[in-house]
Amino acid sequence: MRQPAAGTLPPAGDDRKVLETIIKTESSGITKDEIRRETNLSFAALTKSLGTLTKRKLIKKISSRSVSKAEMYMGIKFDPSPEAGGGGGGLFSDGKLDLEAVGSLRGLCIRIVTKQKLSTSDSVHEFIMKNLAAATCNVSLEQIADVLMSLFLDNKLIEMKSTGLGECSEIPAGTTCYRVAGATTAAARGGIRLSGYASIPCGACPRISMCTPDGPISPSTCVYYNKWLDLKF
Repeated sequence: MRQPAAGTLPPAGDDRKVLETIIKTESSGITKDEIRRETNLSFAALTKSLGTLTKRKLIKKISSRSVSKAEMYMGIKFDPSPEAGGGGGGLFSDGKLDLEAVGSLRGLCIRIVTKQKLSTSDSVHEFIMKNLAAATCNVSLEQIADVLMSLFLDNKLIEMKSTGLGECSEIPAGTTCYRVAGATTAAARGGIRLSGYASIPCGACPRISMCTPDGPISPSTCVYYNKWLDLKF
């Protein structure tokens, strides 16, 4: 490890273990759940250590570049990499997620999926880069995938799996694709297959590995899961 200075005496015990785990990620940063998995600390002990290290100005909290906005921790002397949320550009402004840019991108993605009728994250990203690069913020493929997933969880898009047949002949079998909610003609023709968990948000949630009953991400606090429970089938 090599960093302490801000807080004079180096941390010990759990605090030292947490600091070492964070420092080794350098400018990439690390989420609370990842720290917990690496240190095997309880949620309460980890929260206490993070608070102590933050107060001693040994670590800092940043917003992830992902549209999911996961909080990440980083050594105080490191600057966030572009992937971790550093700098401006993309969907970020001064290191913070630009909600207006995200809203505009969501609307743009819906229009592109409507135009393409059946889309993948690659096809939407390619369309933006080829046709709208000059007028659109520079977004990554990962960010487009996150936006499409959020639109699916908000019931704006339908997520499907390509069979490689019919309307999906140009999309490799098994590839996740999207169409605007309500457009089901291809499914009726057998060109695409609804995902087994299509109606349950858990089946397509990118944070399912972090979901625990008593954690910051849990079924009891998930707005998408609770919204699904209120649906009438």
